[in-house]
Amino acid sequence: MPNNQSRIDANNGSAPSSYPTSDEMVERARALVPQLIADQIQTEERSFYSEQMHEAFIEAGFYRMLVPKRFGGYEMDLKSFYRVMTVIASGCPSTSWQLCFGASQAKIVGTLFSQETQARIFGDGHFISPFRPLPTGFAEQTEDGGWKVNATFQYCSGSPYATHCMGLTLHKRPDGEVAPLLVVIPRSEWTRLDDWRGSMGLKGSGSHSIQVTDGYVPRDFAIADKDALELFRPPQFDSSGAQAKGDAPLYYGHIVSFISLQPAALSLGMVKGALELYGEYMRTKKTFNPPVTMRSENWDYRQWYGSALAKVAMAEAALLQMCDQWTEAARRHRDGEEEFSNLESTRISAMSFEIAEMNWNVMQQYCFRTSGTSTVFDGQRMQRIFRDMCTVRTHGFNTRVDATIRELADLSLGNDEG
Repeated sequence: MPNNQSRIDANNGSAPSSYPTSDEMVERARALVPQLIADQIQTEERSFYSEQMHEAFIEAGFYRMLVPKRFGGYEMDLKSFYRVMTVIASGCPSTSWQLCFGASQAKIVGTLFSQETQARIFGDGHFISPFRPLPTGFAEQTEDGGWKVNATFQYCSGSPYATHCMGLTLHKRPDGEVAPLLVVIPRSEWTRLDDWRGSMGLKGSGSHSIQVTDGYVPRDFAIADKDALELFRPPQFDSSGAQAKGDAPLYYGHIVSFISLQPAALSLGMVKGALELYGEYMRTKKTFNPPVTMRSENWDYRQWYGSALAKVAMAEAALLQMCDQWTEAARRHRDGEEEFSNLESTRISAMSFEIAEMNWNVMQQYCFRTSGTSTVFDGQRMQRIFRDMCTVRTHGFNTRVDATIRELADLSLGNDEG
């Protein structure tokens, strides 16, 4: 079986003896921010966060936040998870991207697979996995019903310390048709390539490619003949509520809108980090034009800073409210009260895009434009955050914005086609 290139294979976790509150998890994240900031240069050079930070995340329980309690996780709600990810992003955007995309797939496993399969995948609750939803490579079924996979999955954010890799590949059905196949590939069956180099930003996000050569996937670790949009729907709605098995609402919500909230939350943390830095500049830097004063005394700088603070506060309030709305819609779906509709999921996704856009506008219009040339040299934190947010702007979700907005209009109008 392929081995990784260093000792950074996934560490085993241990089941929690108690369950922390949301506020406790946020405080654990805040305690790590100074070290996250101090580590940024090394994180970019390494292309992923350090083993020491990985151990700190294990100790804090961040990888367990979305894992079901029955399998050693914390089973926390969406708002708790994204509050933590926002704080991590304020310290190091690259680290937050790797952590969030590695830890968040537990929700997908908890939604798509049976409890028996979840028990095998989650083990004792320490679960990290990137997810590549673009069909890549090919799989052949083995005699025991499992799958032999050959593929190279690109942009696998979260891969350096992963226990698994999730991805869509292709297989040939008995009728000869080629169809998608979702696979959860154990760590022993793949190799992480050292190819995450040279990007403009998110240089330390651990977004390497994963190579699978004749990798074996157990039969129950795969779901055949469903594309990403089919897989991402919530569980079948049952008005009796009989489908609920004591699980948290988290596992009954739309996956598409869950994923759409990720760049909104992470970009919010990034711009909050930039705004914190901007506040330091307000107190320590002087104006360029006369009368020369501290920026904190200047009319224009106070206007810019106040506007940025208000816009970021509005973005954060919208994000937290959306998390609550998503969770309530998932609860109603679970309990048989009302289906989590495509309209509701699309509305949340569209709002997520608006939040990401708002965060970007604050970054480029206020934080970056008016900070001064001295803040954009190599090694400067403001330059790094700007590069990272520029790279977020290139993520594939940006190509879905217009289509999602049109779909929201069509669903609201009752049009037959979205």
